[in-house]
Amino acid sequence: MRKVLLVLFFCIAAGFSAAVTIDDFEGYQFGPVDNVTTNWKANTTDNDAVIELDPANADNKVMSLSQAPTQQSAAYCILSSEASIPEGETKTLFLRFRTNGNTDQSIGMTNVDVPPVGGSDWGYFRPQIRWTNGILGVRDGSTWRDLKSISANKWYCVWMVINNATDTLKVYLKEDIVDATAADILSVGTQTSFAFRVTTTEALDRIYWRAQSNSAELKVFVDDIAIMPGESLVVPPVAKQRAHFPTPANGATLVGVPSGVGQVDLVLSWKAGVDVTGTYPVNPAVKKHYVYISKDQTVYLNDPNLYYVGSVDQTSPTITDVQYTPSPKLNSGGKYFWMIEEGLDNGQGGVYAPGDPNNLIGYTWSFETVPSIPVILTQPTNKTVLLGATASPAFTVSVVSTTPEHYQWYYSADDQIGGDTMVGTDSPNLTIANASVANQGYYYVRIWNNATASGGGTNPDVYSNVVWLKVGRMVAQYQFENNFNDAVESNHGVGMNFNNPSLLPTFSNVDGIDGYYVVLDGAGQYVDFGANAYPKAGPLTNGLGGGLDEGTILCWVKPTAAGTVYLNYNDGATTGFSLSLNTAPNARLNVRGEGPAGEYQEIATAEGRPNRPEFGMYNGQWHLVGATWSQGGTLRIYVDGQQVASATAGTSARFLPWQRGVLLGASRDSSNRDNLLNFLPGAVDNLRVYNYVVDADTIAAEYYNTTGIKPCINTSFEGSAYNFDNTGTSYCRVDLADFAAFARNWLAEGLYP
Repeated sequence: MRKVLLVLFFCIAAGFSAAVTIDDFEGYQFGPVDNVTTNWKANTTDNDAVIELDPANADNKVMSLSQAPTQQSAAYCILSSEASIPEGETKTLFLRFRTNGNTDQSIGMTNVDVPPVGGSDWGYFRPQIRWTNGILGVRDGSTWRDLKSISANKWYCVWMVINNATDTLKVYLKEDIVDATAADILSVGTQTSFAFRVTTTEALDRIYWRAQSNSAELKVFVDDIAIMPGESLVVPPVAKQRAHFPTPANGATLVGVPSGVGQVDLVLSWKAGVDVTGTYPVNPAVKKHYVYISKDQTVYLNDPNLYYVGSVDQTSPTITDVQYTPSPKLNSGGKYFWMIEEGLDNGQGGVYAPGDPNNLIGYTWSFETVPSIPVILTQPTNKTVLLGATASPAFTVSVVSTTPEHYQWYYSADDQIGGDTMVGTDSPNLTIANASVANQGYYYVRIWNNATASGGGTNPDVYSNVVWLKVGRMVAQYQFENNFNDAVESNHGVGMNFNNPSLLPTFSNVDGIDGYYVVLDGAGQYVDFGANAYPKAGPLTNGLGGGLDEGTILCWVKPTAAGTVYLNYNDGATTGFSLSLNTAPNARLNVRGEGPAGEYQEIATAEGRPNRPEFGMYNGQWHLVGATWSQGGTLRIYVDGQQVASATAGTSARFLPWQRGVLLGASRDSSNRDNLLNFLPGAVDNLRVYNYVVDADTIAAEYYNTTGIKPCINTSFEGSAYNFDNTGTSYCRVDLADFAAFARNWLAEGLYP
């Protein structure tokens, strides 16, 4: 083990009260062995922290700590009294960090004179944050708490607001804050306690960094460490001594305005390096800004070098904004690196020349210019249009192009591009007027300009994503007017009896909802509507549009006991649905499809009934029962016009066609789908299936228009806290019955003087 060397870090920003710079790692010389630092030292192993080049900027030095397979390593430095956090005070520890993988490291502050050797040092420094498993976490008491997901190979900035009076820590995070504004800072969590001190009056006087045992090639880089008074969420000068806040932002795409053929106009701008003393907004030693730009990286693939292209004078330390216009113009569709070098006063009435080591070398930024071919900014999205409605537009696409662009939309029967029917006009929008079933299918758009083949250029035309249009409609209706006919697509049913073939379902018009209805005995009678009945795997690829991906089932029932209303399942645990009434008594719906590996995929299951004391499912009354569902949305159960249950709906890879007929009044046995059970005793009328979600108001209106009873759509209506009597006509309303109930309870409970 190397000898531990403690080094006192003093404020290098004398006279600047807003921040104390701890280290920006620029003043180190690379050591002869492994670039070992002279100021930060490890205390547990020979795997010392090192100074190396920033992996994102070869002109910037950073410190890193690697992780050894069988060892733990740590580094620390003692702070000056100005930088430490005395008992009772709050300060902010600021730093930039970057990981190159699934590291397990932490950094924080402590007051322990010499951190102990070995694994026990983990708990000796708090407050602390750590990076592990792609998560930024915080030490909360004796446990770790995850705060925010982070990505490998990206620079982040952290503000650790440390209160040394209440032992609390607030953590703020921003990706690449050097190139962003303070308004983009994200609060990611709070540490509520840290029991690290021997006594309660000790200052936090050192920064401690530790790496857990892991893979040796994994490491964390840190840079620009500073301490600021109070809860300070500004970017400290240590991170802004160089040119910063570039426009275009680092990594920006689609930069520039088309100008001529294959070129763009743009202006580069940035903030000048700050004066760390706080006397001026800009470092008064900065006299020039030297601009460097690379060649187009899409053309010069093997030349990432930056070339000096010009300079801008810094005429006053009060002018913070600088800009430069590249000349000649840059290529459209190009990728460029650029950097600003701050030219400093040479002390002899002049300025250090470009490339002089006394200048401040800036960060290397990049951007991509608007390409010559059209670029799709916003893709079209899937759409449901109700039958007979006009969608204007049904689909739209937004494009940026250096020359005028053109559009051709296509209709496709499948989800593949090629050999399809041209529709629409030369427009970024496609309108579907008076939607019919013939419009249901897939759509995409081809886009071109004079740089692509259709415009005379050499590049291929650009195609959008393929999206579907579903025509929302009633896909089946059975009114049971002395028959089992389907009024929509003629998927007619057949009345049957599983146990007694001679005793078939009957019809009645006594006290019906609308004319005749079907009567089932619950002992074996049912109706088979065939394998073409809805809901089903529709005509679109993966079964879209047939009602299993998204749909509604509504019917009127007058049951005398529990049983299955409407159902079908394929063999095994696979595509299926079931609307049933159980003994609770609840209405229940289950929908499932196929998983990506052939296993079944549950969409959702929910069940419920109205929350009213006098409600009875099997009381000889007609009930409007139904359900709506949508993949990735919500499954909702309705009884008597009121939503009574819901569940979050999953998604299915696909739905398979029916192997057998859809049934009314019976279930299919899970072990043998040909075996039927759970027969429904009672009456059913006006069964409908839709391939879209019918809204709650429409369902409620049907119940009210049929019965004259207003269903309770919103159980949390204004004043619902005073709905003491929720029975009869007082259901879901506040009236005299509620006042009477309140009065009875008031007297009974003695709530009076």
